[in-house]
Amino acid sequence: MHTIRTKTAVCFSLLALLNVGAALILLHSVATQDADSVVINLAGAQRMLSQRMTKEALMLGAGGDAAPLKASLDQFDRVLRGLSAGDEGLGLPGTTDPELVAKLRAVNETWRTFRADVEAVIANPGDRERLKPVLANNVTLLKQSDAVVKAFERNARAKVSATSHTQVIITGVLLAMMIAAWFGVQRGLLAPLAMAVQHLETAAAGDLAHELPERYRQRRDEIGQFARALHEMSTRVREVLRRITESVGALATSSAELHDVSSTVSVGSEQVCSKASSVASAAEELNANFACVSSGVEQSSQSLKSVVFSTEQMTATIGEIARSSERARVVTEAANRQTSDIKTRMDALGASTEQIGQITETIAHISAQTQLLALNAAIEAARAGAGGRGFAVVANEIKDLAQKSAAATVDIRQMIEGVQTSMGSGVAGVEKVAGVVAEVRELVASIAAAIEEQLTVTGGIGSSIGEAANGMNDASARVVESTLASSAIADDIAQVDSAMRHVAESSAQALANAAALKDIASVLRASVAQFQV
Repeated sequence: MHTIRTKTAVCFSLLALLNVGAALILLHSVATQDADSVVINLAGAQRMLSQRMTKEALMLGAGGDAAPLKASLDQFDRVLRGLSAGDEGLGLPGTTDPELVAKLRAVNETWRTFRADVEAVIANPGDRERLKPVLANNVTLLKQSDAVVKAFERNARAKVSATSHTQVIITGVLLAMMIAAWFGVQRGLLAPLAMAVQHLETAAAGDLAHELPERYRQRRDEIGQFARALHEMSTRVREVLRRITESVGALATSSAELHDVSSTVSVGSEQVCSKASSVASAAEELNANFACVSSGVEQSSQSLKSVVFSTEQMTATIGEIARSSERARVVTEAANRQTSDIKTRMDALGASTEQIGQITETIAHISAQTQLLALNAAIEAARAGAGGRGFAVVANEIKDLAQKSAAATVDIRQMIEGVQTSMGSGVAGVEKVAGVVAEVRELVASIAAAIEEQLTVTGGIGSSIGEAANGMNDASARVVESTLASSAIADDIAQVDSAMRHVAESSAQALANAAALKDIASVLRASVAQFQV
């Protein structure tokens, strides 16, 4: 007997059994009173019948008919036997009461003498002497019959009094059970529900640090299941909020690092563009001065040295950009995993709120059943009449409590829907963060591809400059080849400049996305800060 439904069924079964017992006792009392009425009426008729037989005997002496007197003798004899041993035809149950048995035995002894005297009168209707014993025993038989009637009346009154006492006792027991049921419902159902509603209101206000008392969670009925589910939900929500807080911190750190990396990439891109412009100018000057190679060899040598130095700087810068891009890729992948984990936990929290919604529907169903039982109890109380008024009042109180329980269940359902709405907003925010992280990851991949292309171009620049430096040792013989190399250098530098401009644009976009990711992390942190765990 662990569930509320079982306890309620047992309680109402006991009440129903008591009501059935009271009804059976009442029916038995009514039947007994009917039987006692028949007995008393027939016993009273016996008293009058003795007088009538005396009158008929006197009339027989005056020449009357003997048939009525014989019928009265048979009637008195049958009723007397029925009062002692019972007679189904007359509706007499008989008696075993010692007092009644003794009085009926006395009447029977007097009756045998009286009947013999009356039969003697019937046999000799003209003999007036035979009427004297009849008249002498008539008074005795009348008094004895009257004593029997009074004894039957006292016995009937005693039965009615016993039945009344039994009814009072059963009514008191029913009232005591009703009061006990009321206190049981108040302590075992309404108080835990009020505590759960208060806990949910506190949680709805953002405070998740409180717990339901341990005694409610240890119960083995629906209240215990509800308390344990509510405790599990609060624990999971707190855990999810803690992880969200940690993830938001990591996200904010990652976005700040991504912002710094994007700034570094942007600055490096601007430097590479500047260097590429310098190299282009140097290449144009080298190509324009090849007409006077003999006078400009020294100047060309210096220009090549400047180009070699700039290329080395550009290579170092591009390497730093490649390392920064790799760090940005790792950070974005970590942010992506964290947002996925946040979304998974938010989905788990949504599932927990749905389970609580099912429990509240179960409680609403119990409230509806309680109302129906209260209505049935009120109908049965109305049928019981004045004896069921107290039960009707208790049934109405139970109905009111069931209605309040249903109203409280509706409030709980609304609170759970509010929690689900908040969780839906949180899930949308996390999905938005995941989208931004994915976009940042694509941009970082694009930056990495551009950097690889730039490394290739830079390698070509280094090769071309090496060939130009070697050609300076034999300037007079390699003028044509130097001219071609200078043109190649100009083309390569144009490609480098175009690639670096693309890198600069990608870096600017990555910088903007990192700033947006940082803003989202701030918004998410502010949302989580509304809850106290």
